[in-house]
Amino acid sequence: MLQLGKQVNGTEHVLAPVQTEHSRNRGKVHSLAYEVDSADTSAAEWADIEKAWLETGVQSTSVIFKLVATPSGDLDLSLGKYKENSDHSEFITVSTEFNRNLKENLHDLANLLG
Repeated sequence: MLQLGKQVNGTEHVLAPVQTEHSRNRGKVHSLAYEVDSADTSAAEWADIEKAWLETGVQSTSVIFKLVATPSGDLDLSLGKYKENSDHSEFITVSTEFNRNLKENLHDLANLLG
């Protein structure tokens, strides 16, 4: 399971099934990490920098993990979980403003996945 969350008024989080020991998932998250240094955040609007559809191992459930640019010029992470044939989806975007080791942390996560 992959969880991304934040505390605003209470705790908000998305818990998403993600297959471990899966080389494609590992490679996709490494790709997010490689984009951290070269990401163009100058547009002053929300924009996807890199996105990865992760293998879940759960039929009819899709998971997307994204590196996004914010209007303030920062990088955030987003995690979304979608169920096929359902109006129910969960999605969260979390600030990485205070995470000075974002690239390294994404590489660590990728290594845990594979």
